[in-house]
Amino acid sequence: MSADLSALVASPHFRWLPGMRTKGHSVCVGLDYDSGRPLFVSMCGNYSDGRKLTTHYLAAGFGVPDFDHEGTRGCLLSLVREAWGDPKSYVVPMTDGSGRWKVIVRLRGRETREGITGGTEAEALTAALLAAPPRTEVEL
Repeated sequence: MSADLSALVASPHFRWLPGMRTKGHSVCVGLDYDSGRPLFVSMCGNYSDGRKLTTHYLAAGFGVPDFDHEGTRGCLLSLVREAWGDPKSYVVPMTDGSGRWKVIVRLRGRETREGITGGTEAEALTAALLAAPPRTEVEL
């Protein structure tokens, strides 16, 4: 999955949304007012001197989404809906007993495309985001 994580973060359809968490447990709290860069908050210090919250940016190439975090998976679904132009896209477990998940999307509300699958819910959402059509100038 690490190759998919790198591709996901590099995808033009991906951006950090408030509520998403990194594997290092930093949480995106919004965009910096001046730079527009995603701003993260995390705990620092140790238990002997107390724990403090700090805000920071992610260095380029660092920070991958924490797929075990439910808020992060919810934000991925939001990005899939935006990328495909389909506010009704959804992700469901497959009923064949495989334990796999699939994302149902419609391309700009017209063409139905089913079967974007992954071994987990997050992997299916990642596959759907990576399979999304390129953005056009009209959509931007």
